[in-house]
Amino acid sequence: MKKLYTLALTAAVALSAAATPQLETRTLTAKSQFKAVPAHTIAGVNKMAKAPAAAPALTDILGNYTLTYVEELEAGATCEYEVIMTSGSTTGTVAIDIPFVNGTNTLTMKLEGTYSDGTITFAGGQTFSGVTITYYHWAADYKSFSTVPTISASWSGTGFVFDGDDCIGLPAGGDSFYFLADEFNLTKIVDDPNANPNEGWTSVGEATFQDGWVLTAFGVDQTLAENHYKVELQQNDADQNVYRLVDPYHGNFPLVARNQSTKVGYIQFDVTDPDHVCFAAVEAGFANSSLGVSKMYCYNALGWAVVYTGKTAAEVVAQVGEEFDYTTFKDGVVTLASYPNVEKGGFTNDACFGIQGEINGGYGWNDNQKLGVNMEAKIWFPIGAGVEDVTVSEAEGAVEYYNLQGVRLERPAAGVVIRVQGGKATKMLVK
Repeated sequence: MKKLYTLALTAAVALSAAATPQLETRTLTAKSQFKAVPAHTIAGVNKMAKAPAAAPALTDILGNYTLTYVEELEAGATCEYEVIMTSGSTTGTVAIDIPFVNGTNTLTMKLEGTYSDGTITFAGGQTFSGVTITYYHWAADYKSFSTVPTISASWSGTGFVFDGDDCIGLPAGGDSFYFLADEFNLTKIVDDPNANPNEGWTSVGEATFQDGWVLTAFGVDQTLAENHYKVELQQNDADQNVYRLVDPYHGNFPLVARNQSTKVGYIQFDVTDPDHVCFAAVEAGFANSSLGVSKMYCYNALGWAVVYTGKTAAEVVAQVGEEFDYTTFKDGVVTLASYPNVEKGGFTNDACFGIQGEINGGYGWNDNQKLGVNMEAKIWFPIGAGVEDVTVSEAEGAVEYYNLQGVRLERPAAGVVIRVQGGKATKMLVK
């Protein structure tokens, strides 16, 4: 990638492609989840207890949750991000992975608890990255706190609510602690049961998918034919130049056991301009706690620029020109290219992605030497739904640009140019 996209990957952290990669040097949310504060300085508030709702079965509580808490040091600001609840290491236990921010490092803290009759109980003494987790409970006057052996969360009907006077602590040196602040709640994310996910879309068969977004995170060579797999392809009824892969990380996905998401996801793209295919920031239905990902949005450089700038794909192309290496759609194949980075080593990729809280993250994967891995991705359309069948009206044909003297331009230059598409010419200002 060139200028604009390079800036994105500089600002957004690349993730490691090791067996269990971690986010580096960047927090997952706008606010830190933990603060290093001296003891005896946090004011608390009373919380009214609520009657517990009917207890669900353990299998019914697994899935994606929104974690919210009130940060008392930030004037009562409510912080939230997504986490995944999975089965624990033994029968009757569950585990949640919480990103822990310590300075410029983001680690993943795994909490494992015992579930029984609507209550999850987390025992102290668990460790992560060599640090022991301790639980604290505020005294009645909120002027001091003491350690407690466990903390618990009760099912509320929509999720789990922790005692507002409890907090999770990690030693920060001396009498200071990193702690998760007040009103720590988990709300289960439930899809609308009345929604029809296929409304407005028509299946056109099964595409063959070379996945450059997820397989590469686990060291799988996605370019090998043996790692390609079939995914349903749908066409949008209202705009027949828009397509989507349906649930690409379940079904035939080679590493489906690594996917902790229970959601149906999509990878959506627009082939109106076959030389500048644009992928939309749509949730892909993949999550993996060891990667620090509870939501994933698979797109390309142009799609990232649309999210990042708020401009349309055509406006980005007109402004940026060939500063991007664009995704193409030719002979029934959508190609997101990967190029050797001759300056730094590794690869520069058109494929990139966003994650929970950072849809415009523009992330890519790095290897253990912090060099970009090959994230080349391809989508082969099924026979009968290839480029020959893409609905492009006369008004949506190939785009050409000319200056005011009528000379054809390879790409629009700054100033007023003439844009010609489908026999229709319009003037446009390129900044």
